[in-house]
Amino acid sequence: MPRPPVFAAAAALIAALAVTALALVSPAAAQDDPASARAESAALLEMMAFNGGSYLRLMGDEDDMIDGAKEALVKKLRDPESVQWRNIRIVDYAEGRLVCGEYNARNAFGGYVGFQPFASGGQTARMLFIDQDPAIETALNAPLLEACGD
Repeated sequence: MPRPPVFAAAAALIAALAVTALALVSPAAAQDDPASARAESAALLEMMAFNGGSYLRLMGDEDDMIDGAKEALVKKLRDPESVQWRNIRIVDYAEGRLVCGEYNARNAFGGYVGFQPFASGGQTARMLFIDQDPAIETALNAPLLEACGD
């Protein structure tokens, strides 16, 4: 059964808010200060969780939220057809909900890199940050790992 237009409009608004939040709260802004990097990374996840909670209140469909999370993450991958999933679940975080799970995909050399955690509010996805200063990398990734229980 098709959803009423008001739900489609609400979902579009939530997606627009998520994109705006990602533009405004970029963990890359605090590349020299681990405390600032962690705070900005946590704020980003909190905004994603808020959007995820809003989506579920309006749409009420966890399967759609999980599908949206997978679609958002696949867009970031070099070889989207190779993706494998495990431990997909919806968790409470801050004052909202996140899709958490692990993905594995092929890299540029054609090899699988191993399962990595991700989080999503349903419209955008967040993966681990890599190839940065170890202190900054740890600070940026801590909120995702805490939110998803790792």
